[in-house]
Amino acid sequence: LILRLNDAPVKEHKKDVGERTSIHLFFPESVLPNPLENNDNTLMVFVPFKPLDFLWLREVLLKTRIKVRCGFWCQPPWEGNGNVSQLCILNPYVTYEATYKLLQLNMSNRRYATTGIIALNLALHMCQEVIIAGFGYPGNHDNTTPIHYYNIGRS
Repeated sequence: LILRLNDAPVKEHKKDVGERTSIHLFFPESVLPNPLENNDNTLMVFVPFKPLDFLWLREVLLKTRIKVRCGFWCQPPWEGNGNVSQLCILNPYVTYEATYKLLQLNMSNRRYATTGIIALNLALHMCQEVIIAGFGYPGNHDNTTPIHYYNIGRS
């Protein structure tokens, strides 16, 4: 079982990360811009963080455009680029558990676990053994390795 997160590129880095993806976790602002990065049999798992995320998903699936423009930290795409039959919505309890049980964040702060911690929590529920690769940041003196989560190299 191979989980990939957000808009981390695959095709350009298959020598390093392989090209198989079993489950791809994403939220509106992290949708892959290029559908070729996904395999046809990849299970696309939508990770909602806010009510607006569900409105975005509805607009994309129904191919409608209501006035959902504000409230995203970056503008998500408005066209679906995956196989709808491969789409699932992550049970919000997985996010809750990662945020408030594993990380023990304070509920009043309205902060959530990162997609990486949520994916790790999901993997721990699904698998007997979990191997983590590409989790974390390059070393302090490495200015060339891209930080895919932010789509930029370290400056």
